[in-house]
Amino acid sequence: MTPPLSDLGILVIDMQDKYLTPWNNPNAYKNRLIESIGDLLDYADANSIKVWLVEFYGHITPFGMKPSFKSTAAEITRGRKYPIFNKFEQGAFEQAGDYKYPDSSGQFYYNCYTPLLLDDILTQQQIKKLVVAGVHASFCVLETILGAQKLGYEVRTALELIANNLQNFQSYNTPNKFKQTLGTLKNQGMLADSWQEAVKELGG
Repeated sequence: MTPPLSDLGILVIDMQDKYLTPWNNPNAYKNRLIESIGDLLDYADANSIKVWLVEFYGHITPFGMKPSFKSTAAEITRGRKYPIFNKFEQGAFEQAGDYKYPDSSGQFYYNCYTPLLLDDILTQQQIKKLVVAGVHASFCVLETILGAQKLGYEVRTALELIANNLQNFQSYNTPNKFKQTLGTLKNQGMLADSWQEAVKELGG
């Protein structure tokens, strides 16, 4: 018999210092967001649920890819190391990205020569359901969720797991844009009342 939650994975998107500082959105609560995602990962760790960090890697220059974004905030990972999918645009499922993952000693192996699809990585791990968290809700998070849905994943998120804080794209950092995003997620049946409910709806 397959153990409960063995087909459930968690994606944490763009929770990097670059996107969290400065926090210029008075309509979203940064500390609540960080605490909720951290608590979700504590639960995942206690229940052997697989987690992937999805991080924006950097910008393309005439000399190649220039990394310019730091890692996911330490307040979220709480000392744990998770596999990282480095994406180069918004939706994580619409592109091949670099992949690095920790071995038993905590050192990272880095797949930098053969970019992989996130779908391939999750499929190899037999993941069929996803809880998605992070910023920016109306941009990278939403595109990733919709991309996962198109590929057949069952997806959930919750208000406490997502927010907008897009410094350079103010049109994505408005109450109306966030409200539209929440409406889209709710209409698709993917918005749970809390991260606990999100996990429960997916079989946890």
